[in-house]
Amino acid sequence: MRRRAAGWTTAIVLATRPATVGEATTPSQPDDVIPSDDGSLPPVADTHDAPELEALLPDKVKDTPLQLQSWTGDTILTDDGWSNSLNAFLTAQDKKPTDLRVAQAYDPTQAFDGSVGIYKIAGVPADKMRDALIAAWKVDFPDAPASTIKIDGKDVTKVDFGEDALDSYLYIRGDDVFDIETSDETIVAA
Repeated sequence: MRRRAAGWTTAIVLATRPATVGEATTPSQPDDVIPSDDGSLPPVADTHDAPELEALLPDKVKDTPLQLQSWTGDTILTDDGWSNSLNAFLTAQDKKPTDLRVAQAYDPTQAFDGSVGIYKIAGVPADKMRDALIAAWKVDFPDAPASTIKIDGKDVTKVDFGEDALDSYLYIRGDDVFDIETSDETIVAA
């Protein structure tokens, strides 16, 4: 998923991104416009392409219920820098976009400013997936530092996107790369 300003969720990014060739075209908004709460706008469709990853995500954070969704890479990868970087990584691993599986838990009301996601490609080590995510983010954020920190006794890779965006905390568990996007580091430990 592409980085976004605080409060944006992947679902909103997916709903408002321009269509690519072969994809249904729906009205989109400029990247700097947050969609309104206008009830006449169609809701974002729930997608559950990787329910096994959704099952690994929390359904609430600090008593805030989270919505779960999941996608395959062919759904979320478009023709932008982040997507092109991940597509090149997939090709180098002899994988296709459909091999990338992503799930995310987020608060559609934005009471919780952040999200928890998982990235996975079967047969690709999680540390390579983590490094590919960081490389893809650096296409749009070349100065975003990545560092290894300890949170609750565990090694976590923090990617700092600056004060106007949420940070990413990448944690590897088995073959899964968890991406906790938040401005509140206490959320990561929870």
